[in-house]
Amino acid sequence: MVEQAYQGVWIYKAPRAMFPCAVFDTKQKAIEWIFENKISGCLTLYPINKSVYDWAIEIQFFVPKKPEHFTPKYIGSFTSAALEHYHFEFDENGEFIANASSDIEDISI
Repeated sequence: MVEQAYQGVWIYKAPRAMFPCAVFDTKQKAIEWIFENKISGCLTLYPINKSVYDWAIEIQFFVPKKPEHFTPKYIGSFTSAALEHYHFEFDENGEFIANASSDIEDISI
């Protein structure tokens, strides 16, 4: 992740879900919900009022170079590992298994 402060909303998506299952205004509220419901997935901070594509260009994480980088199909499916995000995994008994993020210590439940 890029150490870049930005305002956004926290969106949670389960591994096989086509669409997000929850949106939060704070990371703490999101984490509390994740542990209450024991749903594996990825929590991501998305910027407000701009696309991830435009945001990545703005922070100079991505520089479009190829013609296809400017197409609606590319822009509409663009995502970035630079977004602040956390992975959560629970086993079949609802026990917390892992958080792939390196800053697990700042996640309190």
